[in-house]
Amino acid sequence: MTDKERLPLLPLKDMVVFPGIIAPIFVGRTKSLQTLFNSKTPDIKRHILLVLQKKPNQDSPDIQDLHNTGVIAKIIQTVRLQNNAKILVEAIHKVKLHNIVNNSTFEAEYSLINDEEVIDIETLRITTSNAINLFMKYAKIHK
Repeated sequence: MTDKERLPLLPLKDMVVFPGIIAPIFVGRTKSLQTLFNSKTPDIKRHILLVLQKKPNQDSPDIQDLHNTGVIAKIIQTVRLQNNAKILVEAIHKVKLHNIVNNSTFEAEYSLINDEEVIDIETLRITTSNAINLFMKYAKIHK
């Protein structure tokens, strides 16, 4: 895979998939099912772009309703159900989306986003500690 390759794009309603994660995804919208089945043609090598949509209650998102950062994922398994499908994906790399096209399916070009090297370890430690403390407070409030 090279940068600026065009791949099918699957908008996700309520889930963020990070690189290195293997996750099941239920696909039910007609356009999403078309995108999924288009992604399985041999020349695309079973890869798909995953991106979170901005409003999870929106059933027919348009280009402006999608975030511009997502992941490229390998489709490990597809199970077709009666009116939907369940896929198992492995997120490979974080990507920046370009030239999103909304036809019968979503497609986009992408470029890989490389992680930045951590230089200031002390700032990382403090930030991580603060994030953990905030999450613990959140978890107590939302039991």
